[in-house]
Amino acid sequence: MRRLALGLLALGYLTLTACHGTIGGVLADTTNTLILPSVMQSGDPGVGCATGEALGSMVGAYAPYSRKALRASVVSTLSAGMCLDDDVWEAELDAARALHRGDVTAAKDARIREARAHEVAAQRYHAAFLKLDAAYGVPQPGEDCPRLKKTSDQFTYMMGLSSGLLAVIHDAGAQGAVGVPLDIPAAVVRGANCLDDDAWWGVPKAMQAAMLVLQPDHPDAKDPWGTLDASAAKGRAARVRLAGSFAAQAASSVGDAERLQGFIAQHAEAIGETPRDPAWAMLDAYATQLVQHESDRLWAEATGHRTPFGELGTFPGTAAAGAPTELSDDLLDGLLDDTDTTP
Repeated sequence: MRRLALGLLALGYLTLTACHGTIGGVLADTTNTLILPSVMQSGDPGVGCATGEALGSMVGAYAPYSRKALRASVVSTLSAGMCLDDDVWEAELDAARALHRGDVTAAKDARIREARAHEVAAQRYHAAFLKLDAAYGVPQPGEDCPRLKKTSDQFTYMMGLSSGLLAVIHDAGAQGAVGVPLDIPAAVVRGANCLDDDAWWGVPKAMQAAMLVLQPDHPDAKDPWGTLDASAAKGRAARVRLAGSFAAQAASSVGDAERLQGFIAQHAEAIGETPRDPAWAMLDAYATQLVQHESDRLWAEATGHRTPFGELGTFPGTAAAGAPTELSDDLLDGLLDDTDTTP
């Protein structure tokens, strides 16, 4: 009798697991074939963030039963990490503005808010990278690349690798509170070799070069800036300018203001001249957000305010930057002067 009961329990578990696997597979297929393309075409990173937070737990719940669900969970978890970007960026700008006006206490409070947002972002991005490793594996030195036959697998792999880099960056901003392993950057550099750089707009080599900029003594760090220049150009030509945003972040990380301004100006010129690829509009829009923040930080540190509206590609102290700001102030003054104060 006991054996029969145990047998029924085992059968029930296997049936439940198989059912979960089927449902998880259907959910993953829907995510990859319907939801993800729709989000990518939206041109709105906020939609990607909201979708990641909404679907992340649902898709992730089926990950133990379905490899498809595990793979879909990589992108949904990464997308949820994007939701912390605004919190990090606004806190950083608040600190810069506070320091510009000499308010040390407000600057300290903003830095605390920034570190807290970095911590949550690091947790989410690290979780996405761990799911990538579980779903595909990241090659160790001398190991072969995983099989990435489908375009969706290649895209997921690329996004998962980028989540690893973001996890390291955000954990550094959180003073190592999450404990993201510091061997992840080397794993990302190896994993990027598994992707077709031309097919993915120069992003794989840009990720590698961005890490090598931060590790100048690495044996492969021969000309990372040359690689970043080429990758950014490749992204501009493909109208998915994510590689250029990585280049801008790399320049910002090492304090290279001249290169940073160059990448910002190139991005601003490109988006003004050529429309984004409609199939990947969200990624191009996200790249613009990354570049916009780097520009805002430069402006906030120098002037106390972010980049003037519509003036991405101009910089504090230049002739091109002065006129639009003065015009905006004059218009505001005029509106205030014309206000009817009659009771």
